[in-house]
Parts: sequence; structure tokens; C-alpha cells
Amino acid sequence: MFKPTAGEKLVELLIEWGVDHIYGMPGDSINSIIEPLRKAQDKIKFIQVRHEEAGALAAAAYAKLTGKIGVCTAIAGPGAIHLLNGLYDAKLDKVPVLALTGQVESDLLGTDSFQEVNLERMFDDVAVYNQRIMSAEQLPAVVNQAIRTAYARKGVAVLTIPDDIPRFEVGKEARVTSSFTAQQEILPLKEDLLRAKELLNEAERPVILAGRGTHGIRETLLGYFAVTTSTESYDAPTTEAIKKFQADYSLPSTGTVNEATKTAIDHAVVKKGLINDTEKYLGVKYVWGGTTPAVFDCSGFIYYMFNQHGVNMSRNTSAGLYTTGTPVDRAHLQSLLCC
Repeated sequence: MFKPTAGEKLVELLIEWGVDHIYGMPGDSINSIIEPLRKAQDKIKFIQVRHEEAGALAAAAYAKLTGKIGVCTAIAGPGAIHLLNGLYDAKLDKVPVLALTGQVESDLLGTDSFQEVNLERMFDDVAVYNQRIMSAEQLPAVVNQAIRTAYARKGVAVLTIPDDIPRFEVGKEARVTSSFTAQQEILPLKEDLLRAKELLNEAERPVILAGRGTHGIRETLLGYFAVTTSTESYDAPTTEAIKKFQADYSLPSTGTVNEATKTAIDHAVVKKGLINDTEKYLGVKYVWGGTTPAVFDCSGFIYYMFNQHGVNMSRNTSAGLYTTGTPVDRAHLQSLLCC
């Protein structure tokens, strides 16, 4: 019975890790990898790019968007060098990427062979794992460790593979490890959360700057925002707070943030801005659902709201809304966001 080659074993392991496509370009020093990929094209797709840098950037973008490891390939020498921009992009954004680079054949290393470059030294700064494959038997364990490290340390793993290694058969003495990694979840200290809560409660107009730390929790973030704009409380359970907010705006009480709820949240922000800013602008506390003061300066308030919040209220809408003595209730709220 034929033993699998190292190239075939490499593709098999990538599939076990859930990799279903690779970005790269074929070429002299990685053709021994390209052929096993061709044979397994029903399970793993090779996406040919026009430049190795584009392949590395595509792998990094895929990792950012999905959380799964992105994989790219390049030939030895100039091809591998072109990967660097994309790999540094992955490093700085802390996403898992595996780069498979070719190299001259093992017996040509150190002879100044065509396109021979010291790739291990070149990739040392960008990679959290950086190894050269020395034998077919070594390959399976190193591939698993490279991917596991990229996930665990959220960075770039680079495997340099001399062109002859993938053609060798993997013997039974090859070390076998599992294609598995435990995902980490980093949480802040309770006292830090409580301090952050105090600061938010004390803020007159808290602003949420949501970065990569909120990746994958969009609904939770919007639900938290709904709590702050509708209930004035950070302690109520998010689902119940959303339901209450939806009931206040005559929306179906689903407890989830749909498009209608997001629009209502935008309206609530404008409402809070009006209540706070009329006091600053007019010198009197504005009561929602009450009547406008007799000396209300409609044009000046439009200008003020635009400068303060970027809220673009049409002159006609505001003139109709803020005529002296006109009641302002929830029905008028949508008019504030028109035009």
C-alpha cells in the first residue's frame, strides 16, 4: 500500500483544520505542493492571485472577517519576500495566518542556488512561529504546531518547505499530533468593569468607540446602547431593556435589535440631545411632550444642533415643529431625522 507523500499529508492536515481555500501563485519551488492541492480541489480551493502581496493581504483579511486562519503560499526568494506586507498587516491586527513558502531543494541549501534566500531570518520578526521543514516525517507535527500557535498567539506562522520534501513519503515513524486548539477568552477584572460603569454613569453624553474588542458581539453592543438611551440604567438585563424600549416606541417586543429598533435608538439619541441642549441653548429645561417656549429661536437652534451633533433638520420641518405653543410628542420625533 502506498504511503502518502508529505505534500499530500500537508493538504490533508489543512483540510482537518477547516481550511477550504488558499491564496497564492504556483511556481518552481512550490509545485510539489500545488499538485496535491489540485488533486484535492473538491475539498480545498486554490485561489490564484496576481501578486504574492495580494495573496497575503487576502489571507489576513479573511482571518479578520471570519476569525479562521488564512493561508497563503509563495515561491522561494522574491515570491516569499513579496508576502511581507500582507503578513505584517496580519501581525499588527493580531489575526492567525499561515504562510507556506517554497525553498530550493535541501541539497542545494547554502550553495547560493538560484532564488535561495535565508527565509527563516527574514520572517523572524513578523512571525510568532517560524520553522523550516527538514524531513517528510517532521512535517505533520510541525504543521499542526504552526496552526495551533497562530491561533493561540493570534499571529503569523511561517513554514519554509524545500521543494524536494513534499515529494517524499511520510513513514510510520512520523510523529502524529491532533488538529485541535483551545480558543482563549480574555475577560477584564471585575473591579475594572465596575470602575468603567461608574465613569459611564457619570458621563452626560457617553460615546461608545467600538473597536476589534467588540468583534462578534454586535447585538450585545447594540443592546447595551439601547439600555443607555432608553432606560438610563446600566443594571437592567439587556433583553428586558430592549423589550421595554421597543414597547415605548410601539414596536414588537422581540428583545432583539432589528432595523426598526436601531432607527428608534437613533431617534432616542436625538431626543436626549434636544432635552439637554435646549437647557444650554435656551437656559430652560425642556420637557419632552410639553410646549416650546414663546421666545424659541428656530433658525438658531437648527444651526446649533447641526454644529453640535451633525443633526440636519430642515428649516421647514423645524418651523412646523417649533411654532410657539406647539406640543412636541413622540409622533414628532421622526421628523427630526428627515432631510
